[in-house]
Amino acid sequence: MDGIKCDIDEQVVKISEFLKRELKLGDVWYLVSAVWFKQWKKYVGFDDWDKMCKGDCDVYPGPIDNSAIQEEVEGVLQLKEYLIDEYDYYLLPEEGWKFLVQNYGTLNSSKDTIRRKVIEQGIFVKHCKVEVYLMSLKLQSFTNQQEVHHKNMSRIDTIESLALIMREKFDIPDDVEVRLWNKYMSNTYELLNKREQTLLEAGIYSGQIVRIEARNKDGTWPRGGTGERFKVTEKQRQKMNDEKEKQRQIEMQSKNEEVTAQELVLCDNLGCEKPANLYCNQCQEKTCSGCAGSHLLKKSKKGHNMVEYKDKTQHRDILYCTTHQHEKCELYCEQCEIPVCSKCLSRKSHKGHDYTETSAVFDLKRTCVIKERDNIKTHIQLLKEQMEFMDTKLKESEQKYKNLVTDVGVRKEEMLKAVERAANNQLQKIGNLKTLDINQIQAQKEKLEQQIAKATAVLESQGGLLKGHSPRELFSFESKAADLKDIPEMIVQKEHSFKKGLLSTEVIEGGFGEID
Repeated sequence: MDGIKCDIDEQVVKISEFLKRELKLGDVWYLVSAVWFKQWKKYVGFDDWDKMCKGDCDVYPGPIDNSAIQEEVEGVLQLKEYLIDEYDYYLLPEEGWKFLVQNYGTLNSSKDTIRRKVIEQGIFVKHCKVEVYLMSLKLQSFTNQQEVHHKNMSRIDTIESLALIMREKFDIPDDVEVRLWNKYMSNTYELLNKREQTLLEAGIYSGQIVRIEARNKDGTWPRGGTGERFKVTEKQRQKMNDEKEKQRQIEMQSKNEEVTAQELVLCDNLGCEKPANLYCNQCQEKTCSGCAGSHLLKKSKKGHNMVEYKDKTQHRDILYCTTHQHEKCELYCEQCEIPVCSKCLSRKSHKGHDYTETSAVFDLKRTCVIKERDNIKTHIQLLKEQMEFMDTKLKESEQKYKNLVTDVGVRKEEMLKAVERAANNQLQKIGNLKTLDINQIQAQKEKLEQQIAKATAVLESQGGLLKGHSPRELFSFESKAADLKDIPEMIVQKEHSFKKGLLSTEVIEGGFGEID
């Protein structure tokens, strides 16, 4: 931005373009209160029905004021709950926000500057969304659990960035190793050991307690055990310092624009062109310090309530007559149920009718809206409680079925081991039978070998008689055939086979167990 303020026609063109800009992951967008933004739209004639108000000083929005969408809770300024896009607030990209600040400034840069990042959401189909509501975490240290720091963080911030922030909150030096723990219940903790994991991926929700544990000087941990710990590198520290410096520069620039913002708001008194630094809530008029005395002397049924301009209440509601252009409708015709201006009162169509101040009608409408919003908030709260209940049931269901899977797995291993034992017993039995049969066959073979050797010896002896020249030996021959007639009886071995047991699928499933 070049610092030159644009006329209202150019403002309409530029802001229209900014409102149509596509969301991109990682971009920064800013929230603008719908109360202020709608008043700005009137002033610039953004919509067709506001053309008659275009450039009217009575509807000049003044510096950007986001107080309508914020509240202080436990000393911490935060967004009000259940805000609705384009009803309670509008979103502008960083360039659009700077453009408005350049032209109107802010009442309080630190309070009115509400930056939010574009994140990616969706399990199956990813889509970009401005993360309007951040996660509010309660940060504690194991050494001093009474000290609690509330910190708003994005769901896409990493565990490592959370560790760096907690180091600063609890004054833990960079050279001291730390561990982070997510606290669920009174004595249930989960070690956050994946430094690149986002808070969303780590299962951290808004309102949860995160505790930091610093390693003792002797190398032990207060909670004992080991586990992933975090050290700070020079690169990480430099990156964090650069981000801080960038944010400081943005805040300094916003403060400079805030100082000049008051000069844009001029006194309502005729002929006075001085900047207005005071505001009468009853008359809803701006005034400078010099004209404040004369304003207080004016007669007013409601009296006067002069405050600093930055502490003023919401802009007054102004309706312009559709029949008489540029005439303000300060009354409401109860019979015709329409707002009317002073010129309308002289018309026959409104003769004898009853009238109410439009301010009273606005108050009534506003009360109805507030009441309905309260009912809607209650309804949303009930729905959120149901959501929390369903989240709990979901976690319980996941754990329940995880336990069932574990039980089935254990039973499977038990049955596999039983089958393995039965198979091993049968294999052992087969081995024993094989050994017995082989020993019997081997013994039979030895007997046969002995008889073959005996018969071979007799045969050789007789061959010598036939070839010899000793009549006496041949004469003394005696038959050995009787000794060689015995043939060992052949062993008949039992035939073995494997007979399957009665183990059907039904029997297996019956013995395995079932889910009731």
